[in-house]
Parts: sequence; structure tokens; C-alpha cells
Amino acid sequence: MKINFKQAFLILFPLMFFSCSNNEYKVNINNINLNDYDVNRYEIDLLKIPHDNFLNGLLDLSDKYEVFLGDIKQDTNGVGLIYDFVTDDYVSKVYDECMIFYENFSQQENDFEKCFKHIKYYYPNFIAPDIYTYISGFDFEYPCVYDGENLFLALDMYLGENSNYYALGIPAYIVKKFNEDFIVRDAIEQIAAYNNASSNSYTRLIDLMIYYGKNWEFIKSMSPDMHDTIITGFTANQLNWCKKNEKDVWKYLLSDNTLFTNDLRVMKKLIDDAPYTSFFSQESPGSVCKWIGWHIVHSYMKNNKISLEEMMAIADNDLILSKSGYRP
Repeated sequence: MKINFKQAFLILFPLMFFSCSNNEYKVNINNINLNDYDVNRYEIDLLKIPHDNFLNGLLDLSDKYEVFLGDIKQDTNGVGLIYDFVTDDYVSKVYDECMIFYENFSQQENDFEKCFKHIKYYYPNFIAPDIYTYISGFDFEYPCVYDGENLFLALDMYLGENSNYYALGIPAYIVKKFNEDFIVRDAIEQIAAYNNASSNSYTRLIDLMIYYGKNWEFIKSMSPDMHDTIITGFTANQLNWCKKNEKDVWKYLLSDNTLFTNDLRVMKKLIDDAPYTSFFSQESPGSVCKWIGWHIVHSYMKNNKISLEEMMAIADNDLILSKSGYRP
């Protein structure tokens, strides 16, 4: 049968429009104005200092990069340590690989600007932070840091899951998140955590669920087009498993009062990253309870007249649970 492309377009256009506009997180940021903020490439500025004039070159950077260098003018030992770092062949190789991915950082800059505008939309007093990229020496624990004024991004933690630098026995479910898709996501989660009044201490399972659920709701609000596989770190199949088995997971959590357990072993199995959640099938994602927590938080937002900023400032997790109306 011959396809009538005009008719096909007329049929598909409403579906295309619906799929693009049916995003409840979409807001109008066209009139949002941000303060001036800088994107500083510390690794580039540092590694391009001539070795034969290193001290003077480093001193020239001391004001711009005080957050890294401190009072380097008075720290002779510190200068020596930094010189050893930049002249190390291993560091040079890591730097070269970082430049393959991030010499041009314009796409990330654009993504951050959009996210910052979304944060400003929800938090009118938000001040966009200065951004600093650097080579951390593979700081697996803190690839992104936000201190309220500055945002630090360890680019060597986002070289792609196939990078030889991660072949150190690190589990595949963790390494898959060491790629450029997660830079903005991880950074926004740090800003979320900074504004999250809930605690991430291992006190009760429900507290951890609400804490991470609030962070994920924040990320989605600040980056509406970000796919849930990036926000959660789950695969598409794992997300489908969550949707299909949401009721059964919830039923399990309600059994034996598991939802309110303070058993550290149980909490870690239900909330920590893992290949899968051992209480369920191997098709499940690890940390499945973060996903349930996100749905509880989202349900609370939908069923209560409250802003995102107000929700993030709530420390009473039982209140969020009881008023969420969550019923999978």
C-alpha cells in the first residue's frame, strides 16, 4: 500500500504534540534571569602551566582558584605536591582522556543553564553557583560536590563505562553511571541534597526512602526532559519491572512492618545500589525502595497544595507518608 505522507503526518502530529506536551514537570523558564556565574576549567589551566616556570604560573592562578589552592603563596610544600601531580605521566594520560570528552564543555554548560533556570523558578532566591571542573584522582565517593556557592565536577569520574581506568573490580552496575549523561544529574542531586531537610542516616527505611525520593523529585523538576533511566540509574527493563511489580513491593514493605525497620542489614539490601534487590527477582533493580520513595513523594506533591521548596524543607517523613495518599 502506498503511504500518503501528508495524511500520515496529520495523524501523527497530534500524537507527537501530546507526547511532547504531556510532561507535568514542564514549566516556562523563558523569562527566568540568572545571576552571572563562571565555568572554570581548573584542570586545563593547571596542566598548561609551563613546567620550567611552574611557580609563577601557579601563583597567577592563585586568585582564580583559591578554592583549590588556598594560600598557595605561603605553602612551599603545597607547590611541590601540585608540581608532582601535574608532571605525573599517569595524570597526563587521564587528562588527555578527559579532553577527548570534555575539552568542549558547551553542551554541559547549556544543560546546567537550563537546570539553574528551573531551580530559580522553584527557588526565587537561588544563586547559580560557579562551576569548577577538575581531575580528582578518581574520587569515586564524591564525583560532584556542592557547597551552596560552588559546584565541583570531577571529570575523571565520567569517562564512560568502557574506560580502562575503571577496570579495578568496580561492579558494572556502578561503572555504568560513570559517563557524561550523569554529570548534570549527579550535580543536581547534590543541590537537591543541600536543600533536603530529610536525613539520609540509616535510622528507618522509610526515612531513607523519603530522602532519596525527594532528591529524585527535585532532579526531575529541574531537568524535565531527563529520562528516568538517568535519574534512577536503572535500566529500561528494571524500570518496567518496578512498574509491573509496584504493588507487590509495597505489599512486602507493609508486611512485618518492614517499611519502618531499623535493621541495618535489611535497609542496605533495599536501599543501596546493587545488581538487583535480593528480596525480589534478579530482574529487579538494586535500591528499588528509592523508586518507591520517589512515588510516595510525588503522590504527596500531587495531593497537597505545596510548593517543591516547601516539600524539600519538610523534615517530618511520617507526615509526607501519611498525607501522600500513596496507593499503588
